[in-house]
Amino acid sequence: MKIGNFFRNKKQTEERNVLGSQFVVYLTTYHEKISLKNIEIELLDLSFSDFILPVEIINCRIEKLKIQNSSFYDGFKFENNVLKSKFYYPEGGPNKGLFLLCGNEFYQRVSFADTFFDDEVYIKNNNFRQGSTFLSDAKTYNWKLIQENNTGDIYLDYIDFMGDGPDSNTYNEL
Repeated sequence: MKIGNFFRNKKQTEERNVLGSQFVVYLTTYHEKISLKNIEIELLDLSFSDFILPVEIINCRIEKLKIQNSSFYDGFKFENNVLKSKFYYPEGGPNKGLFLLCGNEFYQRVSFADTFFDDEVYIKNNNFRQGSTFLSDAKTYNWKLIQENNTGDIYLDYIDFMGDGPDSNTYNEL
């Protein structure tokens, strides 16, 4: 699949860049379903946006992910992916619909600092090579958490996550 063919709605004026293996949705309310499958992606940036319809990223190899301050109103499915960069998802939500992290290989740390969930959250069969702050950082309204068969420490404190130095987790460096 050529990622450049993904955006078809020319009526919307928000900034969108699709260059080579880069996929950027930034500062927008997005009203279309996003389904990325079996793609190698250099940069996936879903920051500062509200996604009204489901977002699914399946069987992808991603070098760098930016997902800061976004909300998923009809679910987020991140399944069977390989992520080389940090999964840094601060101040997200409220997330509604199924939030699924399943079967992923996370090479660097995964953080959910002050991210809110208001529905089902499945964290299953992931390998967190450098750990995650999910169970110490995620905030909830009315959620149902199913967490099983993960490897790596998912109880890291945020202070542990910042151990790389405070500048290592800023938006521009991710």
